[in-house]
Amino acid sequence: FAVGCAVRGNYTTQTALGVAQAFSFPGPCPQSPDGQKNETCNKFFPGGQCKTPDGSANCTWSAKRVAHLTLDRISGIEARYANYSAFCAASASNVEYDAGRDAGVGCSFWNGRNSTVANKGRLFAVRNNFSIEFPAQPPDGGPDRPTRPCDSGDVPGWGSWTAV
Repeated sequence: FAVGCAVRGNYTTQTALGVAQAFSFPGPCPQSPDGQKNETCNKFFPGGQCKTPDGSANCTWSAKRVAHLTLDRISGIEARYANYSAFCAASASNVEYDAGRDAGVGCSFWNGRNSTVANKGRLFAVRNNFSIEFPAQPPDGGPDRPTRPCDSGDVPGWGSWTAV
């Protein structure tokens, strides 16, 4: 169960923020949709998560939760309202993002969805909020974060990046 890696060259993140990579960490029974996984499938296809990755077929990655930020906080909704529900209840016209307008009403965080400048601003907001809330954690993953690009593999855009 190798960790998947894809360079996302056709998405907004590619044009607005440079090369974007998406990682796929296989869990139990990855070939079955959620809600259709069962004990037998999980037994024979346990996925790659384990406590200490060693590169064996069923032990290719581990993860631990070190922080949690909400979009309410990052988008500024939390600064003006108790939560997203309160934002919606405050005005019938409040909407986080309207694709037809390419803007929100009562929230400007997602305005200019394909704008390089706006996307960099959103990335800065995530990093800034992370640094404020979790000063002991490096905002970009620290020295253990993957630094090499995805392998080309046999399928264009997908590689066999393994978190060992």
